[in-house]
Amino acid sequence: MKKILIPVIAILVLGILAYVYITRDNSEWRLFCPKRHIYSLGYFDYYYSPKSISHQSKNVVKVWVKCSGWNWKREDHISEGAHPWQYSLILYEFDLSERKDRILSTRDCDPWGNEANSEYLGTKEYKNPEWVFFEPGSIDYELYQKIR
Repeated sequence: MKKILIPVIAILVLGILAYVYITRDNSEWRLFCPKRHIYSLGYFDYYYSPKSISHQSKNVVKVWVKCSGWNWKREDHISEGAHPWQYSLILYEFDLSERKDRILSTRDCDPWGNEANSEYLGTKEYKNPEWVFFEPGSIDYELYQKIR
């Protein structure tokens, strides 16, 4: 009986450990604002990276956001010979106590993670951008709800 019971228990324990490992949330990006319509461009999904959250002070937090589009008018934003756009990485800075934020940098990427270069796309760094108050229901507010 012991010869059968020990292997069965070992298999059950290994199965439980495998299940816990496989089902844990290990993703770098978490969806926080799905299918958001942006003007005439189309629909976009917004993700944030919990691993990227850094507290600059008690109330100031930086976080990376990934914006990926689908059903958008790609031909309007790609010039001849440019990489196709797949997603943008956006570095936000939030003042949690004042409920305002600003964008510090953006990087537009092709499907392979390379910078997408064109007249409209590329990497942009913003020097001392203005703080902007965000309203409930906005993309910024949805992100604020996740990181505060």
